[in-house]
Amino acid sequence: KVLAAAGIKVVVSARSLGKLESLVSEIEAAGGIAKAVKCDVTDGAHVKNLFAVAKEAYGGVDFVFANAGFEGRQADLTELEDWEIKQIIDINIYGYQITLKYALPELRASKGAIVFTGSVAALVPRHIMEGAADAVKKVITYSITKGANDYLARAGIVFASEGIRSYGILPGAFETKMLQNIVEQQSMESTASMAGFNPVYGFGTVREPSVGDPKDIGNVLLAMFDNSTTYKVGTTVLADNDITIAAEVFYGQLHTPNPDGSGPYTFPLGENTIRDFRGNPVPAKKDEL
Repeated sequence: KVLAAAGIKVVVSARSLGKLESLVSEIEAAGGIAKAVKCDVTDGAHVKNLFAVAKEAYGGVDFVFANAGFEGRQADLTELEDWEIKQIIDINIYGYQITLKYALPELRASKGAIVFTGSVAALVPRHIMEGAADAVKKVITYSITKGANDYLARAGIVFASEGIRSYGILPGAFETKMLQNIVEQQSMESTASMAGFNPVYGFGTVREPSVGDPKDIGNVLLAMFDNSTTYKVGTTVLADNDITIAAEVFYGQLHTPNPDGSGPYTFPLGENTIRDFRGNPVPAKKDEL
């Protein structure tokens, strides 16, 4: 909707047409131009057809948003069936690779841009692993694929000499179908239960944590497409609704110190609160961290 409102002719795709056709109707009612195409990104023939339809409809492809993704079942790796692991990898890695394959000829002609959706899960720093190991174990395959997506966006810089711009967006918890699926698997009441992952602190103002609005992702995407962004080609951008901006709050939620106060991290951060793997303090000031 954000892209169409900006005047971009949009092709939307997914595995089923129902919701896509409703979306096209909404875009057209608002004065935009859109077309729906059924596409399963794990099938190269589908992806090839997607680009063929877009080219036939609009004469070429200027921009590509590789956004298909699958979270999989939230379970320990040893509990997942082999086919479940493969399904996550097929959608999240193979799907992006095959999308890039068929996008390249069009983007070479248009000197356009491609953006890949990653995730803050691609970062999964040691802080999170130590503080929420049980949770990380349940999404390790997904996190690995998001790390691959992050690399793919950066590796896209090799096509810069051909005039193609490649970027990545790493979202946090946003109001999406994927988030709804995760909430249901974890028996939460609503996606609002995930708001704690987004502790938002404005300039001098504190507002309630909230789940991100997808239109904010759309605006970042638009800046990348119309080349008004100052981000260099190959950059991956944390459009994460402040998960990592308010890092001390986020990590505080994911890491609970031991009852005796020991452990590698203490919140809020201050001098000598970070310790190395031997338990010795690492002198540092918060603003240096």
